[in-house]
Amino acid sequence: MTPEQIATVDAYKAYNVPAQWFIGTPDTDGRIEVIALGGDFIWSLIINADGTYASSEAPLGEFSTGIEV
Repeated sequence: MTPEQIATVDAYKAYNVPAQWFIGTPDTDGRIEVIALGGDFIWSLIINADGTYASSEAPLGEFSTGIEV
């Protein structure tokens, strides 16, 4: 990760919201995807090498595989 990408992730981590953080592999342009999975939400960040990013957030509900036994 570039220093700018790390700064972007650190800015989100500064909210001190409990979450598990997952960092993807950089693509050919240096862009990475970072996912923060909390107890009832998910954040998705697509971060360019220069630290600019696009984000989205979604609430999580009860998980179901859709398989009934």
